[in-house]
Amino acid sequence: EGRGGFTMDLTKQWLSRAFSDLKVQEGREIDRMSVRVEHVIIEGYLDILFATTTDKLDPSNCPETLRLDSKRLFSLQNELQAVTIVTALVILTRSFGSMNATRVEKLKSDLFVLLQDSDGVVGVDNLVAQVTAAINNTGTSNNEAMLESMVKKTLSYDDAVYKAIADRTKGALRAYLRNESWTHESQAEVEKVGAKVGAL
Repeated sequence: EGRGGFTMDLTKQWLSRAFSDLKVQEGREIDRMSVRVEHVIIEGYLDILFATTTDKLDPSNCPETLRLDSKRLFSLQNELQAVTIVTALVILTRSFGSMNATRVEKLKSDLFVLLQDSDGVVGVDNLVAQVTAAINNTGTSNNEAMLESMVKKTLSYDDAVYKAIADRTKGALRAYLRNESWTHESQAEVEKVGAKVGAL
C-alpha cells in the first residue's frame, strides 16, 4: 500500500490479465522477461475497449493508471462498437445481393453518421431502414419483418456473426497498434480509432 492508502492493485490485476490474454493470443507460453511491455499494454487496452459492458471503466474497477482517461476510453469503446455494428450490417446487406464499392461506402457512411449523431443509441428500426434502402437499391426484394429480425440478431453480443466481427476488429486494432500488416472491412475507421488509442 502506498502513501495515504493509495495502491496500484487494480493496475497490477489489469496488467496480469493482459499478460495472460497475450499468452492465449500468441498461442504459446511466453516468458515475462522476453515479452514486449507494449504488447502487454495493448492487450490490456483491448480487454477494456472490447468489453461488452462499461464495468471495467467504473471507478471501482478501473485500473488506477487509466482513471484520468476513463472518459476517452469509454468514447473509444463506443467508436469500436460502431465499427463492429456497421461492418456487421454491411456484411448482412451484401448477403442479399451484390453491391458495388460506391454503394457499400455510402451505406457505411450513412450508418456511421446515424450512430454518431445519436451517441450510439439508435433504434433498430432506423438501422433496418438504412439496410432496407441499400438492399432495395440492389434490385432485390426483401421481407422487412424478416430483415428486422436478422438485424436484431446480428447486433446481439451473443450472435456468432457479431462476435466474429468484434474479434476481427480487435485483431485489426491489435495489428495496427503493433505496426503489423492487417486488413478490415472498415479499415479507415479502425485506423482512426487506433491513432487515438496510440495517443493514450
